[in-house]
Amino acid sequence: YMSSDGQYSLTAPYSWSRVEDAGMPSATDFALQNRSGDSAVFFVQESKIYPLNQIDLETYQDLAIEMLEQTVDQFEIIDQYVMSTGRSMTEFSGLSDGEEYRYWMICTESEHDFIRVQGVCLATERDQREEEILQILGSLQGDSDVVEG
Repeated sequence: YMSSDGQYSLTAPYSWSRVEDAGMPSATDFALQNRSGDSAVFFVQESKIYPLNQIDLETYQDLAIEMLEQTVDQFEIIDQYVMSTGRSMTEFSGLSDGEEYRYWMICTESEHDFIRVQGVCLATERDQREEEILQILGSLQGDSDVVEG
């Protein structure tokens, strides 16, 4: 699945498809959803134009986490770690519309963009969906100038 400018892509299993509205954050370039509708992945590409050209990747990630914290109730960071690709992963939980969800987010950058890929599933489906969601997030491919980290 390609970003609108064709520079970045994600790979997902056959049971996933591109959707137009899956409760997408406003800056979402595209979203994928599994067939059962209990899991989604959001791809966000933001150009490093003012004011984003004034910050580094760590600050961008902190801002993304703060923004997500404002959109869910009972927000809690579960874990932060570095994936095998060298990209930073944040796992968190929260409530939305009375349902508990589990979220995963990676942030990376290129010379011209910040990239955020976020996966989400119902907390009750975490054990069945986590591996698949992390594989999709980890499949991020980009322009030759994507920074690993």
